[in-house]
Amino acid sequence: MKRLLTTTLHAAALSIATFFVVGATWFVHDVVQDGKRAFFFTFESEPKEGWDYWYRKQFYNNLPSDIAFYLVVIILFTLLGWLWYRFGKDLSKRRETIPTPSIDKI
Repeated sequence: MKRLLTTTLHAAALSIATFFVVGATWFVHDVVQDGKRAFFFTFESEPKEGWDYWYRKQFYNNLPSDIAFYLVVIILFTLLGWLWYRFGKDLSKRRETIPTPSIDKI
């Protein structure tokens, strides 16, 4: 019974962590993208340099923060995947250690 409770708690904690990481990543990405889009609404008319110039300028200005954001996302999802892998490996080890009744004893 204790093993079942521990396994259930680990699965619940990993599920909550997964939900939090995915939700937080989605939220932060949407906020960042909205901020980038809002920059272009500050122009009252078409800029004299043209839109392509400003899109390129914004792209290169935001490149370091975008790279940092995606590196953090990759690290978080790698850690989460590793935790799920270890959880599955732990479950398979526990399954092997559970004694099965032999036919002679039944």
